[in-house]
Amino acid sequence: MISRISAVAVLLLGMLAMNLAGGTARAAGTRPFSLTITHVECVDDCDEEGLEAALEGHADFYAKVWINGVKQPPGSSDDDPSTPVINNNGSIDPFWVVSTQVPDSVVNVPVTIQIWDKDDSSGDDLGDASPRDDDNNLDFRVTYYNGKWIDHTGQEDQVNWPQSCSTGDGGDDDEPRVKVCFDVSTESTSGDSDGDFLLDGWERNGFNADGDGTVDVDLPGMGADPLRKDLFLEVDCLAAADHDHCPAQGAVQSVAQAFADAPVDNADGTKGIQLHVDVGNMYRQALGTATTVPRTGAAAPVGTFGNYGGGGDRIAEAGNTVVDWDGAAGRPATNFFTLKNMNRARDLVFRYALFVHQTNYRSAANDCTSGWAKGIPGVNFIVALGGTNAGGGACWGTNAGGRSVGTQNEQAGTLMHEFGHTLGLQHGGGDSVNNKPNYLSLMNYTFQDCTVPAFPGVVPGGCDYSRIALSPLNEVLPPGLDECAGIGVAGAGGNDWDGGGLSGATCGPPLPTANVSANINGDFNDTNGNGTQDSGETPILGTLNGAEDWNKIFYGFRTIDGFPTAGRPTEGEPDPDAVRDNRAFLAPLVRPEPAVDTTGPAGANPGDTVGYDAKVVNTGRGPALSTELTDVRPDGTRAVFDIGLLPVGAGATRHVSVTVPCTAEDGTVLTNKASATAKDMLGNAFSGSGTVTTTVHAPVLAVSKTATPSVNPGEAITYRITYENTGGGDADDVVVTDVLPAGVYYSRALDTGAGPAPEVTLNGDGTRTLVWHVGGVTGASGRKTIEYTARPSLLATPGSTVANTARVTFTNANGCTYAPVTASATTRITQVPATRDPLSQGYWKTHSQQWTGEILARIQATDQRFERADGSTADGALSPAEVTAVLTAGGPQAGILRTQLLAGYFNLATRRVNADTRVSSAAALRNDVHTIRDAALFAAGTLALPVAGNADRYDDAIRILDEINNNRSEVY
Repeated sequence: MISRISAVAVLLLGMLAMNLAGGTARAAGTRPFSLTITHVECVDDCDEEGLEAALEGHADFYAKVWINGVKQPPGSSDDDPSTPVINNNGSIDPFWVVSTQVPDSVVNVPVTIQIWDKDDSSGDDLGDASPRDDDNNLDFRVTYYNGKWIDHTGQEDQVNWPQSCSTGDGGDDDEPRVKVCFDVSTESTSGDSDGDFLLDGWERNGFNADGDGTVDVDLPGMGADPLRKDLFLEVDCLAAADHDHCPAQGAVQSVAQAFADAPVDNADGTKGIQLHVDVGNMYRQALGTATTVPRTGAAAPVGTFGNYGGGGDRIAEAGNTVVDWDGAAGRPATNFFTLKNMNRARDLVFRYALFVHQTNYRSAANDCTSGWAKGIPGVNFIVALGGTNAGGGACWGTNAGGRSVGTQNEQAGTLMHEFGHTLGLQHGGGDSVNNKPNYLSLMNYTFQDCTVPAFPGVVPGGCDYSRIALSPLNEVLPPGLDECAGIGVAGAGGNDWDGGGLSGATCGPPLPTANVSANINGDFNDTNGNGTQDSGETPILGTLNGAEDWNKIFYGFRTIDGFPTAGRPTEGEPDPDAVRDNRAFLAPLVRPEPAVDTTGPAGANPGDTVGYDAKVVNTGRGPALSTELTDVRPDGTRAVFDIGLLPVGAGATRHVSVTVPCTAEDGTVLTNKASATAKDMLGNAFSGSGTVTTTVHAPVLAVSKTATPSVNPGEAITYRITYENTGGGDADDVVVTDVLPAGVYYSRALDTGAGPAPEVTLNGDGTRTLVWHVGGVTGASGRKTIEYTARPSLLATPGSTVANTARVTFTNANGCTYAPVTASATTRITQVPATRDPLSQGYWKTHSQQWTGEILARIQATDQRFERADGSTADGALSPAEVTAVLTAGGPQAGILRTQLLAGYFNLATRRVNADTRVSSAAALRNDVHTIRDAALFAAGTLALPVAGNADRYDDAIRILDEINNNRSEVY
């Protein structure tokens, strides 16, 4: 039976396509189109009968395909196959892809499929693939914009999407029946734009597993994208009455995130893999809802985990169920495949994970092996983080009830590790060699619990497969290990593998350039099989190859024979001891040492801005990761610096500053402490610290003051102000102030002290302010003295005191102002007995030889009104000329009164009378004057008044003084 499509039919199809395109011919572009045939089989008998005549054997299928009226491949004859030939097998592997370009003006693309049996002896035979009578060809049309097929005219084979398989009707006018299944892509000519072994049509419109009129697996509803790599995983778990082994939500999310962040290119220009995990209602998600997990820092790609209607089965376990791959055989356990509960419609799309209590990889009971995969690559795997070890301790991290279920990182890492095996990854990436320091992947036991080290800008770390194939590390000399090259990560520097300091071919001076030999992954000849390197068991040295994982992922698991259950169980899966031993071996080889040194000034002044340098140097054997330098300033504030990666021998310095407070006391010790933390490649933490101290040098001024203990009225009091800077810092703007009380006179002219002379201000209340602008006083200055003299008034009464306080103010060069320091001194007024022989104005006028400097100074200290009487400039001292001018003055009452007052002062100064000498006269009594002091004050008060209107008072004042000076008023 030989039948072929006629040339006329082909021509008609081509004309019809042109009509569907519509309009007149125009220059047009093209766009891709592909038909993928996924399955063919005989429906009627075809083994030496039916499609295969006697003695012709079994059917050997191939297809002929016309797309848009053009026989495929373009240019082939109608007799040429469009596909390869398969020998007696309906499962096409790989799928047949027939691709072409169609004009972009074509909206509905006609497709014709013929299924042929190849016979070398009698000619090829056409099968009936059409459900229509008297038609063997399967005909349909594809709507380009959505990739779905329909019977556009109603005159074709009534095969409409989502039906993806067609079976011939086998009528009398037809050839023997065959079944053909297919899909269509309008995204690519490969049928799989993104290379994830999921057909574009499946990812765009859903997967119809049995070819009927229903979509069985809604891939786009789960987030699939034909232009981005997608992986699908169903997760179920065992659950007992008091606990379960379902993974934590964070664990699943971490894995989805790792895939979204993968360095894998997609057809749409994005990077990453979209992992879709069906966890059912494990996390209380409503049916058909999911949590999206976008790529870090980007909107796409987007992984998901959610309730897609298949996963999340909580499979009851009566007790601590042990699960393996063969059930009763070997070490008896529950067969994984008796527990697996995945819809067979998902077989071509999903991998499957079962979280269980324990396996029996190592022992029949109390086996703490973390997981087990069936096949590298494969489909099925186990995560087993439950149970106890032989000693009764929990195998892995525990839940709140103390049950071993694994920590979130253990769950995420083991899930991704075993999943990685089904994706074709081994414990060494491309080989089974474990614990390689140059293989940064959680497929490596050392990093299985999501502890892949982070190298900034190169490897993000955490839950990750290897992103880069690092250079091989040859443990054997020659060539040996170049320690300065380290593990080969850019910027990570070297590793001191043998503990003798860095040495290697790429080391620069002064380091040695000889490579070394060392066992750096802990392999040894375990002759007794106890997992421990015992005496006499030699290390195994070799070449440790790096590997890149992400772009080595194997997507096409359906190409594995018997893939739903196929695969050899993986070997060497870790338990906690294996992980711990691997990490313990590597730890000293990669240990960093963040040594900290701090420097700063030995001394500082209040107000200074003090700078400190904190330096951290890695003096260890391996790179310091996530290095952080913290400086605690003397004021308690912190500065935290993210140093990041520090290679062996490298250092980083950071500067901080702090202002010494003005309140800091002299001798205060300021402590600046710096500390550094870092992690090794295993996540172990290390630290170092250093301190530096600064002593505060502040000015400390002390002041003391002395005064002549006692003086008679008008006599000089000698004041000594002694100040000293006893502090370690210099004082600035030092000012000494001394305020003399009213009734105590100072002038430079009368000052007989050693000095220095002050600035003097007469205040409105009669006090005088003396100021010395000392300026700077160095620390530990020694004593400095100011000496001056001042005189109390002749009117001071015996027994009274003169007290005053010296005040020292100061700052430092930074403007810090300090509390003033003060010191006081007191002088008691005494007197000698008066001679009681006062002399008149006339006498004093004519006896200038008695006008001594001391006498005149006493008068000046009492009353300064006589200065300038001769027209001279005031200089703070009373001169003979000024006395003469006053005593010879006559005329109006004021002049006479001044003359009498000056004569009275002469009598006081020469001790002929004292201030408290009592007087009595009619004029004195009339004006309430009872003493010499009263009389002088009455006269001074009178002189402050104008004569006009006060003539009587002037007369009384003159009379009182005249009586006193002529010794007619004293009361004995």
